[in-house]
Amino acid sequence: MKQSKKQPIFIHRTDRRIGYIARHYGLRKQLRKTLEELLELACAILWLRIMLLLNKAKPKHFLHVSEEISDVRIMLDQIELLTGSASDCEQIRTAKLDRQIQRINGEQS
Repeated sequence: MKQSKKQPIFIHRTDRRIGYIARHYGLRKQLRKTLEELLELACAILWLRIMLLLNKAKPKHFLHVSEEISDVRIMLDQIELLTGSASDCEQIRTAKLDRQIQRINGEQS
């Protein structure tokens, strides 16, 4: 599915820059970039876990994770826009959060 540069993209609760960037690169490129960013986040989290285990975690390790989370969120917003799945994702997210809260409340009983 190739996104036309002139085709409008509905922006759901996101910055207009997300739509501009998504439209510019298109779905295929942004799917590939999303995978790269996810891998970078996984590595940053792994490194932070190691530093915490060794009691050597520093603010820079937490900042690195924050930077990678930001990159991933930007990419996920673009994928939602390009695939038209923002509404589905919001509904699924709400259901999953509610289910987890129910599990937690069940553990406390």
